[in-house]
Amino acid sequence: MPGDENIPSYTGGLPSPFPLIPNMRDDGDTWPVATVTPSELRGWVQDASEYHGVPPAMLAVILQQENNPNASGMDKFLQAGERALTTGLSWLDDVVGDIIPDQFSRGSTGLANMSDGTLQETLAYHQQNFPGTPVVPGAVADRLWGMNADTGISGVDTEVDMYYAAAHLRQLIDEVTGEPGFSGELTPEQTQAVFTAYNGSGPMAEQYGEDAMALLNGANSGKETLYFYET
Repeated sequence: MPGDENIPSYTGGLPSPFPLIPNMRDDGDTWPVATVTPSELRGWVQDASEYHGVPPAMLAVILQQENNPNASGMDKFLQAGERALTTGLSWLDDVVGDIIPDQFSRGSTGLANMSDGTLQETLAYHQQNFPGTPVVPGAVADRLWGMNADTGISGVDTEVDMYYAAAHLRQLIDEVTGEPGFSGELTPEQTQAVFTAYNGSGPMAEQYGEDAMALLNGANSGKETLYFYET
């Protein structure tokens, strides 16, 4: 990805999402908590990106696309409620044996707005192409009292979600370049194709890719701020 070294590090507050960051903390706190600082969250973005070998600026752009900083306070609150409900129904569906309709329990959720289907596809891709290396390292997944934060459900733990989002970005980069574990420099066209693929396909996904590329270029030129990017 050309020019990402020009993107300034951001250390301020997050204008979005609504400030409830689900995280199963080492101190025994359980979901949801609001004690995660913006810098700590951005640190997870960096760590997850480095772990999966993807550009952190690209993940930061995606997170900003999925959490519109210009949304109204009410929109952010409603979005947080919708995602929390989807996460809760997904967890409940696993408990009761997959009887809740997928349209309610398997939709996109979490800070990275990943669906259950995307998460499972990402996991399968990673296991096939990078066997022996977990999507989420044990140091992150293993929590106090033997709890495992990697529940396989988006939105339960935001730090874990960052690793799945980075792993999905790894998958999309590989698919666009045709090379598993690609570590070279992406062209602008490839970068935009990855952004588009994160959203899916069709006109809306194409627009998503264009908007994401414009945000990245704006950050490179100093005209835009990447709120999830801190080095």
